[in-house]
Amino acid sequence: ARRVVDDVTGGTFSVASVKRATRRKNPPPPFTTSTMQQEASRKLNFQSSRVMRVAQELYEGVNIGAELGGTQGLITYMRTDSLRVSSEAAGAAEEYIRGKYGDNYYPASRRVYKSKANAQDAHEAIRPSNLKFDPESIKKYLTTDQYKLYKLIWSRFIASQMASAEIDTVSAELEAAGYTFRASGSTVKFNGFMAVYDYSEDGDEGDGKKSKLPELTEGGKLKCSGITPEQHFTEPPARYNEGSLVRFLEEKGIGRPSTFATIITTIISRGYVEREGKSLKPTPLGELTTDIMLKYFRDIVDYEFTAEMEDELDSIANGKTDMKTVLTEFYTGFEKDLENAEKTVSKDEIVVPEQETDIICEKCGARMVVKQGRFGKFAACPNYPECRNTKPLDKDGKPVEKNDTPPEKTGELCPLCGGDMLKRHGRYGSLHQLPEGKEYNANTQADRRALPEVRSTACRQDRKEPQRFLFLRKAPRLRFCVVGYADERKMPAVREYALYQEGQEAACLP
Repeated sequence: ARRVVDDVTGGTFSVASVKRATRRKNPPPPFTTSTMQQEASRKLNFQSSRVMRVAQELYEGVNIGAELGGTQGLITYMRTDSLRVSSEAAGAAEEYIRGKYGDNYYPASRRVYKSKANAQDAHEAIRPSNLKFDPESIKKYLTTDQYKLYKLIWSRFIASQMASAEIDTVSAELEAAGYTFRASGSTVKFNGFMAVYDYSEDGDEGDGKKSKLPELTEGGKLKCSGITPEQHFTEPPARYNEGSLVRFLEEKGIGRPSTFATIITTIISRGYVEREGKSLKPTPLGELTTDIMLKYFRDIVDYEFTAEMEDELDSIANGKTDMKTVLTEFYTGFEKDLENAEKTVSKDEIVVPEQETDIICEKCGARMVVKQGRFGKFAACPNYPECRNTKPLDKDGKPVEKNDTPPEKTGELCPLCGGDMLKRHGRYGSLHQLPEGKEYNANTQADRRALPEVRSTACRQDRKEPQRFLFLRKAPRLRFCVVGYADERKMPAVREYALYQEGQEAACLP
């Protein structure tokens, strides 16, 4: 390789051949649940649960102002595996495309996408419910997450009804010092649907991002301005991220649109998988569980069994199969496997390897290990039960130091009684405390659809006398208070909350 570089450096390259072609790039279909989760993961870096939560908000309705009709459901039902689009929606898309982009941006015939053979087709594809609510016109009424996801759904649907893009491609062979080199590039001749939506598969840079070659003619001479030698190795398959895992589940027929996000949330919350950047990485517990299941319950973890079970559940729902028959057929084999496992599996076989840390136990000097508890991971002394020392860990696996920072005045007054609000610092962040001796019950009706998720809100630990706090947060057009107790034995975060509109009062307890 070094000799090739030396031979051609500073030399002249001649163009042996040039091939030009024009290819058409068709738009992607409108979203199903799985493709929405995949694209939101790739483009917006949204986790599956986050995607479905925001989509639920858009579906149930957002207040977009009295002039636009108040609360409006902005998208169609978001749990679907169908690519079907109603004729009314397709007609509205045609009118919008021709009016904004011109007739040449609409295909010669209306696009119709075919759903998969096993699609339930109970609902349309995911699309905007009304095209007059374009993302920019209602942006001020949406949260950041709502706007991002709504714009993605809007753009994908409009693009799915537009004309194909036309890409000019060039492939050339160059010769120098007896060696042949190949170069390729592309340029967009007609952007078509790409005027609205930038679409590329995983691992594809997209046509708009590929290199553009200079004008080349056969027999032409090119002077070498520089050589950059590079060495590439075969890479192992990348770990799954949430988007690629959803695609895999769909390809294998595992799960349904309503369960994809739940599957991922479950394997993470139970400690079988953990996040490593955007990737999902199996934990020692997950690897151990998989080994035991493959050894003693191979039929149950087989992809085909899971897909067949999904089909049988659909048959039960459609009245084609009796539930008891399906359960009897399943349990006959499962009972034998379970009895065999109970007799065969030893305790030594189900020991999860301990993850050692750099934290030294100050009581006995041992190196502490990571344990999984009810409220997450914590560091524990390996000499248990002789030494019961433990330390809470943060999300990065570092010990959480006790914060003895005294409370400070915020300069804010409680909106309910006018007392001074105090700012305290706890394990889960800063919080505002009610004035001493005061308790409140915000007993107005809470519109949960408008209430954003309460994150990392917990109080200073006080196991003897749990203190009650009032958390003040802001939401679009609303103010709300969150009330919770700080006893970590019962809960690490706020459990009780209520919402009140501007001008409404919360009742003060005696």
